[in-house]
Amino acid sequence: MKLRLRSIAGPLNDQVIELDQSSVYVFGREPDKDGVAPITLDSKTVSRQHCQILYHSEDGFLIKDMNSSNGIRVNRRRVYEVPLKHNDVLQIGEYSFRVESIGEGDVALDTSSVKAEGPAAGATEKYDDSIVTGASKDRKSQLKSLTIKYWNRFEKLDLKIRALVLLLLATFVIHSIIFTPMLSDARFALLERAFETGRSLVNALAEKNRRELAEGTTGLLDCNILKSEDGVLEKFILDSRGKVLCPARGDMAFDRLSEVAMERNEALDSCRSDILFGNEVACDLVAPITEWDKNTNQYATIGAARIRYIPRASFDGLQNLQSLRWKTLLLAMLVILGVWWLLNRWIVRGLEITAENIHLVASGTAQTLENPESFAALHPLISEINRVISQRNQGVTRSASDQASEASFLQSILQQVLLLEERPVMIVDRENQIIAASTSLSSIVPVDVAEMNRHITESVADHHLQGDLMSLLNDLNGSNEVIDRALSTSDRVFQVRGLPLYLREEYVAAVLMF
Repeated sequence: MKLRLRSIAGPLNDQVIELDQSSVYVFGREPDKDGVAPITLDSKTVSRQHCQILYHSEDGFLIKDMNSSNGIRVNRRRVYEVPLKHNDVLQIGEYSFRVESIGEGDVALDTSSVKAEGPAAGATEKYDDSIVTGASKDRKSQLKSLTIKYWNRFEKLDLKIRALVLLLLATFVIHSIIFTPMLSDARFALLERAFETGRSLVNALAEKNRRELAEGTTGLLDCNILKSEDGVLEKFILDSRGKVLCPARGDMAFDRLSEVAMERNEALDSCRSDILFGNEVACDLVAPITEWDKNTNQYATIGAARIRYIPRASFDGLQNLQSLRWKTLLLAMLVILGVWWLLNRWIVRGLEITAENIHLVASGTAQTLENPESFAALHPLISEINRVISQRNQGVTRSASDQASEASFLQSILQQVLLLEERPVMIVDRENQIIAASTSLSSIVPVDVAEMNRHITESVADHHLQGDLMSLLNDLNGSNEVIDRALSTSDRVFQVRGLPLYLREEYVAAVLMF
């Protein structure tokens, strides 16, 4: 059996699509073009890959939903996969098609085979429990496998990257918590306003044709006052028995909605149930047309106006809000990435500066550091030297040779630190004894550094220099600032920088750099 689709509502305007058994037809806003026959439906109510029609040797032409947002409907019933038969009405977003057979031998469709979203009135759905259960188990197994796979990949990431991923995930969750109720409220408000517009449109259609219907001049009925730009897909004028009077060749099943509206003499619609709660893209609105009956002295229903309505403006607004949602999420994540990058750079730079400071102190090039606290790495060593020297001077607990050996060992360590110093350096403790000095010091300053732990007056031969050094050391004792001063001997003048060393806020020594 050959089939074709004839457009009966929507922008295609009575176009015909011939279906060939050897082709696969993909309908959508941006359908794939590789190996298939693409049918482009340019509307925001249609997903990029909405549905497909293909031929099956046993069932004939099948239509399958491709996980579209608004789904597909056959004879006003939402389906996932169903064979097509002659005279079926197919709805894809705001597009409607009538299925027409070409040739003889049309086969009736067993409605029990339709996989619908919900049961139709008076019908019972049939499912193969084993297939449903098996599919559910397969999905659970695949989900578990994917979870384990991506968790193992996540654990292999660097700690900083994992922290960034968790931060981005938290941003996504918080953003969703904020935006989801906002979008829900906006959707409700926009659609309710659109429904009011639809009710005013159907009432206008009823009022426009009231007189002609009452007078029986059906040839003057006008259904064209409503345009598709207003969101009206189909419009009908019905008589009191539900027969379509306008348009002249219009066809519409007289369903329960029209029947109840005319029985109650009350305007009814399915917009809230179909669109607001049913996730459909269009709804039906009915407005009864009444005329005063002189015999009964009351209004009698003589017909009804009915429209198929899609709130395009509301859908456009909701799509813009959805776009705004993802834009703000992207912006928030970009801000998080920027902050993370700056923080990472700040930490890396801080570690580099710390490493440089440690290197400067360890290599003896501490004269480039202006802050006395930068010499904190030398405090424990100097304190221990002072302790050993003090014990040796007081002659307590150990023999002089052992104490001298320990002091010499500690001083040799300090001497090795000063060996790398480019400028001559001398370290004097708070008792004004020289505890370490650069080997090059004696070639510049008349100071005897051959033997340590001697008072500065014993090591400096020049009396004028003795006085200047003692004055500088007295100023450094109790000061926490670097002091630059010019010192002189009997025949020359040189510059000295003095840095006080503190251990637990107690002055322990001074570093003199010549």
